Amino acid sequence: MVAASLDILGGQFVQAANLASALRADGVDVRFIPINPPFPAGIRWARRWPYARTLLNETLYLPSLAGLRHADVVHVFSAAYWSFLLGPAPAITMAKALHKRVILHYHSGEAERHLERWGALVHPWLRRVDEIVVPSDYLRRIFAGHGYRVRVIRNVIETEHFRYRDRVPLRPRLLSTRNFEPHYRVENTLRAFVALRSRYNEATLTLAGYGSGEERLRQVAARLGPQGIRFAGRVEPENVPALYEASDIFVNSSVIDNQPVSILEAFASGLPVVSTGTGDIPAMVGSGEMGLLVPPERPEAMAQGVAALLQEPWNGHRVVELEGPCAVSRLGRLRAPAARRKDLAAGGFAIAPLLGCNPAPALRGFPFILLPLPVLTAGGVTYTYDGDGKRVKKSSSKLYWYGMAAGALDETDSTGSTTNSAFNEYIFFGGERVARRNSSTVFYYFADHLGTSRVMVQAGQTTPCYDADFYPFGGERTPVVYRPYHLYSRRVWRV
Repeated sequence: MVAASLDILGGQFVQAANLASALRADGVDVRFIPINPPFPAGIRWARRWPYARTLLNETLYLPSLAGLRHADVVHVFSAAYWSFLLGPAPAITMAKALHKRVILHYHSGEAERHLERWGALVHPWLRRVDEIVVPSDYLRRIFAGHGYRVRVIRNVIETEHFRYRDRVPLRPRLLSTRNFEPHYRVENTLRAFVALRSRYNEATLTLAGYGSGEERLRQVAARLGPQGIRFAGRVEPENVPALYEASDIFVNSSVIDNQPVSILEAFASGLPVVSTGTGDIPAMVGSGEMGLLVPPERPEAMAQGVAALLQEPWNGHRVVELEGPCAVSRLGRLRAPAARRKDLAAGGFAIAPLLGCNPAPALRGFPFILLPLPVLTAGGVTYTYDGDGKRVKKSSSKLYWYGMAAGALDETDSTGSTTNSAFNEYIFFGGERVARRNSSTVFYYFADHLGTSRVMVQAGQTTPCYDADFYPFGGERTPVVYRPYHLYSRRVWRV
């Protein structure tokens, strides 16, 4: 395995360490070659000088690749740009010269520009590997745009190291664990905190990280006023859970990103997340299920988002409690406040598999705020929609609940009850709605060749209880009486 060592704290090291640990537990002999080998004691001063550091690092790193001759498979973790050329590229070249199979594990949120702009400095090596692995659908789409077929294996965390708990009451104790590099925009997090502090004098912000921008950030903090701001510095992995335990809200201002491990750690600890929507973060946070997205480069928007959480701490949304060795990165089903029960998501959820782990998510109370929503009134009925255009409420009598499926998973009355006659549950398979269940009956849907549900049949019956045609531009045309029909379906459902 070729990856960054503990000297470079970040998501790549966490994923490499977790993978190596799991493989060893399965009896696999894993040998680790760091792309940043330790410098001899007498010349460690060279790390302070960029060009000298790079030259010395390569002088030590390249000979160490001879160790690949002992491997059956070479698993190379990769970042972008010069990091790719100096680390993964030589490892791929050596591995293929030794006739080894190579897995490239690409993590960088800068993939789009990297693949577009570096051309001959990246694609020849990508074409030589046997498998490309990425942690998100966001990166999968980028690689697919350049003709590469990749495998998605999502990031994981060791959830037993984190203690989930509800934040009741929710307090203005903010945490950022992003390193002090330009693309993480920690300065914007600082400015958002200062705006929030003007409304909440007791607010605190802990900045855990290090990097090239640390001196400037400390100067900005001193200029804005250091009250409530704590620089925790570089925090070793074993001490990270304590940071989340002592905080209530996780904030992130990155403008380039992929699938941050720090957000998974926040989920595992029960912290609501307020973040910019870069990289794969929108897929992680969702449409309000597990946090709040704000525009990039808008510190005031982040301050408003955190303030909204603090002002309206209970709105019935749910966060997932991560149990066992898997990190669940997306909530599968939402439940009303009264329904505090564990439930596997009928709509499916995206897990971060690590060698066949077995997820067991549990739904827990989550302080969150629904922002003002658009409404539409037609025929005396008022429909309310969320920011994604999904219908969430009908007048004051019906609520719609969503997960990862395209349509609503549940319909309930205004109390959110799942036991009375107003409750309907929709079942999806392969992204298509196939059935509806209420307290006593199951109905099956059949779709035409365009995917539109045309016929509904009650379980155990052969006569349709609903049969509809449509005008060419989508309006529904329901016949007065049932008639013979010919059903075109992309699938035959056997239930």
